[in-house]
Amino acid sequence: MRTEQAITEQTQSEPISLMYSEANRRETFTSWPHAGYRWAQPDPMAQAGFYHQPASTGDDRAMCFTCSVCLVCWEPTDEPWSEHERHSPNCPFVKGEHTQNVPLSVTLATSPAQFPNSPDNSDKISCYGFGSCPQFLAAATKRGKICIWDVSKMMKVREKTPSCE
Repeated sequence: MRTEQAITEQTQSEPISLMYSEANRRETFTSWPHAGYRWAQPDPMAQAGFYHQPASTGDDRAMCFTCSVCLVCWEPTDEPWSEHERHSPNCPFVKGEHTQNVPLSVTLATSPAQFPNSPDNSDKISCYGFGSCPQFLAAATKRGKICIWDVSKMMKVREKTPSCE
């Protein structure tokens, strides 16, 4: 493992602000050459603040979205957080200080709802509602797809309707 001079902004393929999102950082690892490594997998790399910024095919250059440390020559035993801290101990993200980081959990929690097993993003829910039976939630897309969920175990029922018992 070694550090390398950071790539200048003119050669970066993505604006650095897009890398504030852990989800976006994770997406950059589609051509990560170390898929077989135990620790340096896309999820832990993105969680540790890294995004893949290859200079050439097969390159394992990973950069931090906060401090711009650039690490290359990853080895099978390298762990992303440890390497980040070792090579950039003053990084605000490593130190747990406030940064622009958007954790994956926040991205998923704010994503539009969509039907389960939707092959694409065209099945986003556009309306939903409860009928006379509060344990069921009906949802529909603009294309007319309808789904009914039994939410009785997921939501607290505040009032019961006799016809639904």
